[in-house]
Amino acid sequence: MSAPLLSTRVQLTITGIIATTTYVQTFHNTSDTWVEGRYVFPLPETAAVNGMTMRIGGRLIKGEIKEKQATKRMYQQAKQKVNGIW
Repeated sequence: MSAPLLSTRVQLTITGIIATTTYVQTFHNTSDTWVEGRYVFPLPETAAVNGMTMRIGGRLIKGEIKEKQATKRMYQQAKQKVNGIW
């Protein structure tokens, strides 16, 4: 099941070899169940992500940049916790 995409907005600023991108998407989950979202961006190996913020309902969630393996472990733990609630 997927949450319907309502809108997408992209803002791109290029300064020399640096591209700063703000990518905003709005989804709406119309079901009574939890829906997992996963983003995969085809970035080159030299690219870097320096921040991420999500708004879910009234909550503002700021992402923390961490090493990939540590992040995978944290994600699995959080997913298990959420699955125990839903």
